[in-house]
Amino acid sequence: MTLFSYLVSESKSENFREPVVLAHLIKRLPNSFSKDKAQIAGWSAHYATGLLFVIFYNEIWKRKKILPSVTSGALIGAASGVAGIIGWKCMFEAHPNPPAEFK
Repeated sequence: MTLFSYLVSESKSENFREPVVLAHLIKRLPNSFSKDKAQIAGWSAHYATGLLFVIFYNEIWKRKKILPSVTSGALIGAASGVAGIIGWKCMFEAHPNPPAEFK
């Protein structure tokens, strides 16, 4: 997913890089971190979110609710994409000082 975001960012000349956008949002919070610490926090939040998705997928497959297959992977991937879109939308709406390009 991160590779896809980086490729789209390059092809569109816009910033869709999740860790970079997260760092930017963190940096714009009141009483925020330095730029370096915001970047570390952005990458950490990005990896933590990915880890949560992996744990969720693993639980689904361990409990045999959904068997791993191309079809189930595509459906779970689509659902994860929708969850990501909703998460980003909520994050930008809740942020006290979102960048103008993300409003």
